[in-house]
Amino acid sequence: RRASAAASDLGSVLRGEAEATQRLEVARGQLERAVTAAHSVELCDGAESPAWAVARREAYRVRLRRDVDRARVALEACERELTAWSREVEVTRAEMAGAGRTRLHNHERVRLGDLLHMSLMCSDNCATRVLVRESGLDSEDFLARMNTKAIEIGLTHSRFTEVTGLDVRNVSTAADVARLVQAACNQPRIRHICQTRSYDFSTQRRAHYIPNTNRMLYSQYEV
Repeated sequence: RRASAAASDLGSVLRGEAEATQRLEVARGQLERAVTAAHSVELCDGAESPAWAVARREAYRVRLRRDVDRARVALEACERELTAWSREVEVTRAEMAGAGRTRLHNHERVRLGDLLHMSLMCSDNCATRVLVRESGLDSEDFLARMNTKAIEIGLTHSRFTEVTGLDVRNVSTAADVARLVQAACNQPRIRHICQTRSYDFSTQRRAHYIPNTNRMLYSQYEV
């Protein structure tokens, strides 16, 4: 009987602690929401709210950006009128070396348009390198063109040292990325590819299925 009574008392204590913990979590959540709401409201005298000040500061903080380079390569390829998108080109070990994971094989022949899809939809570095090779410029001249064009469209805090973004010296800011996306989406071909959820094509070796890795396309938001 004593053991039963002790167990009952212990159960009451644990239930009380659980209820107290639950109330504490609710109160903490309410406090966090209240603080967030207070910081998000503009001050009456027109001064900037703390939350907006943080957002503005973060927008211009220089960081390593990997996917910016592929967007710039795609934009440069389209602007250089690389319009023979149905032309087949050969993938070589030079593009595959150090490119990381790729769906392409050595000596596989792929259409330029399919390579552009792979570069933009699944960030295939090998595909990006082949596009650069076929642009008619060597890698140094292509990079120089990328940096010059970046300044022209207002990417004042971006620097490109390698076309795929694998180099840690490739940097940009959130604000510059937004400007680049806007410029790239002015190109109908790039805009269409970026809005495509999946893409399939075939080469002489095998069939390819390319899912778009942009999670926004599968969300409730219209992209």
